[in-house]
Amino acid sequence: MPIFEYLCLACGTLFEKLQKSAGDEAPPCPACGSAQVKRKLSSFAAPPSSTPSAGCSGGG
Repeated sequence: MPIFEYLCLACGTLFEKLQKSAGDEAPPCPACGSAQVKRKLSSFAAPPSSTPSAGCSGGG
């Protein structure tokens, strides 16, 4: 399940929520309980490559 990041428009709290899909309803803010939350665009983490890139060879 992906973790989505949200911003509360009422109090400005940033929080994360583990949800089944992006189509799920936005959760209320854990700080103030407001339903005025907006999902933020976030980057995802990729596992490191098993082969080093040419720029990170450590020698030279």
